[in-house]
Amino acid sequence: MKIWPFILLFISVTTHANSNFGRWGTTCDDDGFSININDKPNSLIVNDNQIVINIHAKEIDKNKINIYYDSVADLGRGGMNFDWKNISQIKPVAELSFIKQKGELRWKGFYDNKRLKYFWISAPDFVQSYSEGGVIKLHKCGI
Repeated sequence: MKIWPFILLFISVTTHANSNFGRWGTTCDDDGFSININDKPNSLIVNDNQIVINIHAKEIDKNKINIYYDSVADLGRGGMNFDWKNISQIKPVAELSFIKQKGELRWKGFYDNKRLKYFWISAPDFVQSYSEGGVIKLHKCGI
């Protein structure tokens, strides 16, 4: 009976060993952009001091994760101008694809349910600073 906790721990560790969830960044220090990919809500700074949102991720397959808007975490003056009640929580704001242990983040923007289109596609700070051809190259940080 004392072995069951160890078996359960082993199963838990091996189940998530190949998971793409975790922290991904342009660098794994504080100098670059990073995003926490998790199926539980966590925050993402879209524009410094203006738009911080809560997001969650859903693994589509072993090579792709969709990232979804959940709610507003904090807004500055610029972010208060958006009609947040009409932002989709069903359409992904970003996609993270995996190619040979590397991540490629594609920011899609916020989907407006009234206008039926994405907006704020090229305006996020991380897109302006790190995107090359619409792709932000990421590395998995930590274990």
